[in-house]
Amino acid sequence: IKQLWPAAPGYRALFAGGRFDHARPQWQTGLPADESLHIVSWALVEYRDGTQRVDAIVQRDLDDTRRHIGIFPEHAQLKSHLQLASEYTGPRTSDFAHWVVVPPTAPGKLLPISPGSVRGVWKQPAITREDIGSQIWIRGNTIIANGETLLVEWGGEKPDDVEGATIDYVMEVSEEDSHVRLSGDIFFDVPSIVGTSTELDMAFASVDGCTNEGGRIATKFFIPTSSHGTGEESATQLADAREVIIDGCKHFWHFSGAKREWVH
Repeated sequence: IKQLWPAAPGYRALFAGGRFDHARPQWQTGLPADESLHIVSWALVEYRDGTQRVDAIVQRDLDDTRRHIGIFPEHAQLKSHLQLASEYTGPRTSDFAHWVVVPPTAPGKLLPISPGSVRGVWKQPAITREDIGSQIWIRGNTIIANGETLLVEWGGEKPDDVEGATIDYVMEVSEEDSHVRLSGDIFFDVPSIVGTSTELDMAFASVDGCTNEGGRIATKFFIPTSSHGTGEESATQLADAREVIIDGCKHFWHFSGAKREWVH
């Protein structure tokens, strides 16, 4: 390390084992989706071949222990949790392949939302990653997998009937993309189980102020969540609605809004 200089508060290193796409890390089979660590300082590093690169010294925040696993002794000799981002590979030494710097969010960007104007819809997916490798039968709006018969709602085009195909791959349920691949190159969107829909009002919105080529502004919607416990073990936070799982099984499906009448 040739030089160190402090990082401004709020910078984080976001690690991923798969790719970054749709403005966030994407899940990859056998790997966690992502992990974010606080950047303490920047480091100018020189390698044996003489090349130099900018790295970051990172460690976990104490506040992370409110919702993640506790912080345990990290280094037997230094007894420190500081480490270079380029050397951090995750708790299993092979989880993460690369990382990006996430700058701090500018203050004052949260906007309150009137109740009922924007709502989130959560549903229980009928097929999950736990079903990979099992056989599936599809008959109209009914599927049979793992010995369980489910009445489902198709978000996209309903596939043709299937008899005993193997579930090869399941893409995570997300706003951008979610699909299932069966043996024989059969693809379809992940269906939801009928009767599992839950709707909640959004509390706040965050707008970055940047307009893309299509004239759209990137926006995130938040709802309050709380962890179980008392005192220091209990924390109320605002969470990105798309990342919230309700009742342990219902994933975010889409947004809905109040009907508006246009004045001509």
